[in-house]
Amino acid sequence: MTDRSCDAHTEGVNPMSCRCNSRALSAYLDGALSARKAEALARHLRVCSRCREELAALTRVRDLFEAWEPAPPRAHFAHRLNLRLDREAGIALPIWLQWAARRLVPLAVAAATVVAVTYLLNRAVLGPEPVTVDAYLNRSLDQDMQEMATVSEADLSKDRVLDLVLAGGGR
Repeated sequence: MTDRSCDAHTEGVNPMSCRCNSRALSAYLDGALSARKAEALARHLRVCSRCREELAALTRVRDLFEAWEPAPPRAHFAHRLNLRLDREAGIALPIWLQWAARRLVPLAVAAATVVAVTYLLNRAVLGPEPVTVDAYLNRSLDQDMQEMATVSEADLSKDRVLDLVLAGGGR
């Protein structure tokens, strides 16, 4: 089926041998041809319906691509991509380490959480250790004895010892 208006398609010439090809039409559509070539192709398009149809199809494809919005990447896309790139680069972790990271790390976090909650609950329920009168007096006596041990013999006059005892050891 030939187009009589195009000299390239007349008299048994194969329409596939038309002087404009898809690459030239695409360059024309993108405005990438020189002015001389673009004018020559525009003259050809006025007389060649087959090339006009091809240009219209390329225009529809270009318009579809310009209107296309890519879908957002799925969750963890970047992580999976990095793992694949590392694996292809030969930096992949051993299988057992990958398994351990996926299974044991969450278990360790859960165990640490249980230990921390148990500690805090026990501390809240029990509260601080109660102090008995005997324990307080023993601690005070121990402190007084330590203070007395630091006093030299020259300072052990009756007045000085009495002052230490009555004043509570200088506290």
